[in-house]
Amino acid sequence: MPRRVDIGMRPTVVEAKSRIGDLEVDLIIGKGHHGVVLTAADRKSKYAWLAALTGKTAAEMTREPIRLLEPQKDLVRTITGDNGKSSGGTRNWRKRWIRTTTSRCRTTRGSGG
Repeated sequence: MPRRVDIGMRPTVVEAKSRIGDLEVDLIIGKGHHGVVLTAADRKSKYAWLAALTGKTAAEMTREPIRLLEPQKDLVRTITGDNGKSSGGTRNWRKRWIRTTTSRCRTTRGSGG
């Protein structure tokens, strides 16, 4: 995947879950692929932000995380997502929040997720 920052390159403090502001983003997709919820969870506090989406287009996956997290932008240090659509706008997130590092998980074929 172009411009991907591997999860192994994220700061070690993120893995330790020792500070507020290291987020993980993902999607919850409803039965039959009806209904989509964007989640952003802080790794240390477990606090989560949720947003119901109308779909899972690239435009929405760029816009909605910014809209959801804009009020907390001074808190956000890193954002980790999988290689799916929930992480599709990470380059734009970095443009918006200069000090935010984004990374993506490694995937294994047949992992089911």
